[in-house]
Amino acid sequence: MVVLHRNPVINALYLVLCFFGVAVLYVLLESHFLAALQVLLYAGAVLVLFLMIVMLIRLDQEQLMKVKPKPGKALAVAAALGVILVMIGVAHSLSNPSSQRGPFLLEREQPERIAAFLLDLGERRADLSMAPQKEPLSESDKVQLARQALTSLAKPETMAKAQWPEPFRSMGPDKIETLRKALLAGLNRQWTLAQLGVPAAFKQLNRADIAAFIRTAAKARLSQLEEFGTTASVGRDLFSRYLLPFEAASILLLAAIVGVLLLARRNPEEGGSR
Repeated sequence: MVVLHRNPVINALYLVLCFFGVAVLYVLLESHFLAALQVLLYAGAVLVLFLMIVMLIRLDQEQLMKVKPKPGKALAVAAALGVILVMIGVAHSLSNPSSQRGPFLLEREQPERIAAFLLDLGERRADLSMAPQKEPLSESDKVQLARQALTSLAKPETMAKAQWPEPFRSMGPDKIETLRKALLAGLNRQWTLAQLGVPAAFKQLNRADIAAFIRTAAKARLSQLEEFGTTASVGRDLFSRYLLPFEAASILLLAAIVGVLLLARRNPEEGGSR
């Protein structure tokens, strides 16, 4: 309905429903802060900007009636129905935990799974910041979670959250990175964690040290996921990693406002002033 109606004001009002639909998707992904921003910024400020543009251009009803509808309404309706079906499928998959098994785990389910994985690695329940999932983890799940933890350890933000015990505390970053790559390569060749041995370049370590290394990586990953979607994490990423796109978007909005003012200038023949 955003593109089918001829009245731009009604189109903008239908756009509010689209914005609220996107906010609902954020809520389903447990990113409540992003959902609030979606409602406040897009359904609020951006929509007001759109309405201001429509009112400044002052399209009267006669001009709107001259616009001939383009063919393709059926295609637009079909696309809208497809989007609705996709949203229903996403909502169903998020509400059904059994459908989230497999190689691609949703971020929403990982913290509980990582907590259960930490319990299997010997972590005390009192030291966990959240309750683990009740379903037991299979061997393939444990290997997969270990791979994800070691892979995420390559990111600087995850490495900064790692609290290394001895003997890793005395190791340099290069040795830790070498050990991480060696363990990750070993997990790619093994089916269970019990089959994972000590890398040849680290004979001074034992299997308990390897388990402690994976446990530390998993705890760092869990700490990172707990901050996902929070105000602190969004603000940190927005004003550090995504600072340039953020400023570019503000420049585009400024250019849009200037363009609206130019379009709103009336012609002298219509009795207005330039």
